[in-house]
Amino acid sequence: MKGQTANKLFGKGGDSGIYVNSLLPTPIYKLGAASRERARTLHYPDPIVRFNCVFMRRTLKGLLITITFADDLDHLLANQPTATK
Repeated sequence: MKGQTANKLFGKGGDSGIYVNSLLPTPIYKLGAASRERARTLHYPDPIVRFNCVFMRRTLKGLLITITFADDLDHLLANQPTATK
């Protein structure tokens, strides 16, 4: 949908872009929010939410870790922060 406008797709509307957001069930949304917060404290990449499942990984190319319950976040190991210049 990148580069598409409402006018191009529907024949009316402006030339502004179209934005799509997912609508998640409340428990999945809350688990995703808790995972994002935990990812920041552990220096993990942002979590991924797909098919109503939350996944985390220690590195960008690392294996996916399925997060099913909030308790799963307590078992994750911290990464060392990278030095910025």
